[in-house]
Amino acid sequence: MPAAGPLFFVSLVIGFFLMWPVGWLFGQMGWPMFHGWGLAHGAFVIAWPALSLLALAVLLAFVRRFAARDGRGGRENADRQT
Repeated sequence: MPAAGPLFFVSLVIGFFLMWPVGWLFGQMGWPMFHGWGLAHGAFVIAWPALSLLALAVLLAFVRRFAARDGRGGRENADRQT
C-alpha cells in the first residue's frame, strides 16, 4: 500500500479541479451557494475540502482494489508487508 501523502496531495488537486463542474452544475440548475460566483467569493472554503475528501476516498478504494489484486493488500497479507 503506498504512502497516504502522495494520495492526499493528488486528492487536493482533484478536489480543486472538481470545483469547476460543481460550479457549472449549480449555475445551470440555479442552485445557490456553489454556483460559479459563490465559489469565486468564498464558498470554495467549503467545497474544496469536501471534494478533496471525496476524491481521497475514491483513490483509496482504487488503490486497495489494485493492491489486493496484485497480492500486496488485504488483511491476510498484513504480516508480510514492510
